[in-house]
Amino acid sequence: MQTITIAHKSGLTFRVISANSYDARMARDVRRLTMADGTVWTVGTRGRGSCFAWR
Repeated sequence: MQTITIAHKSGLTFRVISANSYDARMARDVRRLTMADGTVWTVGTRGRGSCFAWR
């Protein structure tokens, strides 16, 4: 399975996941964030070192 990532203008990268996934439902620090290419994604974390993005 190929992992898709997107980048924020700060250089932080997010792994793209399904909005219906367990990780998206259980994510903490959820917020909308504009990425380097101008697209807006919902992002969150599930613990140290995990950065997810979904629409």
